[in-house]
Amino acid sequence: MQYKNVYLLSTLMLISCQEKKADSAVDTASEIATACSSLSIDDCETIENCAILAGVPITANEDETCYFEGEPQAYACIDLNEPCPPTVVYAYEPTTSNLVMFTYGCQPNGWESTDLNSYEECES
Repeated sequence: MQYKNVYLLSTLMLISCQEKKADSAVDTASEIATACSSLSIDDCETIENCAILAGVPITANEDETCYFEGEPQAYACIDLNEPCPPTVVYAYEPTTSNLVMFTYGCQPNGWESTDLNSYEECES
């Protein structure tokens, strides 16, 4: 009976340790994502797991039926392990309310996304 109790106690301790390791892996991934998003564009390239998130500023024409694309610009630093869905995302820059198109499916933290499916690129 004593051996069964020791075995049960050892098993519970092992499970407990495994759960803590999983929690710490999540914490580490979260810390990396937070660290990347807090970096400047210049510092972003110096960190192994971080990447610059570029976007294209867009401006609607006068009657708002289509938009003009600007030149790609760097907007934020993101964690390379962060999942970015294969889609185009449109978001408003919080400080200027300028509209930006991100072609990699991710947008900077704190930006408000919007839907522009009814707009098309204006013909030059």
